[in-house]
Amino acid sequence: MIKIDEETYLLKDLYTQKSFAPVGEPVAGTQLAQRPIGGDKHQHWQFNRQDDGTYTIQLAGSDLYITSTSSTVDDRLVLQPASDDTDQRWTLTQQHPII
Repeated sequence: MIKIDEETYLLKDLYTQKSFAPVGEPVAGTQLAQRPIGGDKHQHWQFNRQDDGTYTIQLAGSDLYITSTSSTVDDRLVLQPASDDTDQRWTLTQQHPII
């Protein structure tokens, strides 16, 4: 994560050196994909800590959140309006990748 301001971050994949952004216009149901980093406000994310210690991840400047559509590994993520479902709850785990 690269801090942009007090509450906004850019997510960076350390292997691909890319970030994540909606494919097309950010509306409910839009899928996310890796995109080259740079100049795209749709690569900015806000992390909202919840009472249980998890986070919701909100597309900055919108009311859309990263949402899992299934429990399948490597399944695509989508943007959806806020819900209380666990498919929008994320935990942060520090990684130490060998690159």
